[in-house]
Amino acid sequence: MNGAANWRRAAKALGVRYMFWGQDEKNELPIKQRPWEVTSFLVASGDWGAIYDLNTPAPQQLACDGCVGVDECLMEGRLSPYSEGMCKETK
Repeated sequence: MNGAANWRRAAKALGVRYMFWGQDEKNELPIKQRPWEVTSFLVASGDWGAIYDLNTPAPQQLACDGCVGVDECLMEGRLSPYSEGMCKETK
C-alpha cells in the first residue's frame, strides 16, 4: 500500500475492505501518494488516525476531462488528497 498506480488491485487481491491509516503508518511509510484518502469513503477519523472503506467511493470523487479517473489524476500530480476531489485542470 505504497500509493502505487495498482494499489486498488493489490488491496482487492488481498481481500482488503478497510484501510486504517494512523500516526505509525505516517511515520513508518512516509509516502506522498495516498490515493485512498480521495477515492475511498472515510468511515471514521480522529487523533488516532482514519479508517477508509475501499469498496465505497468517496462522495467528492470527481475526475477531470482527459483523466481516466481519480487514481490517475493523483498519480500524475493533478489532484491532491486535500483538493476536495477537484483536479487542477478542472479548477
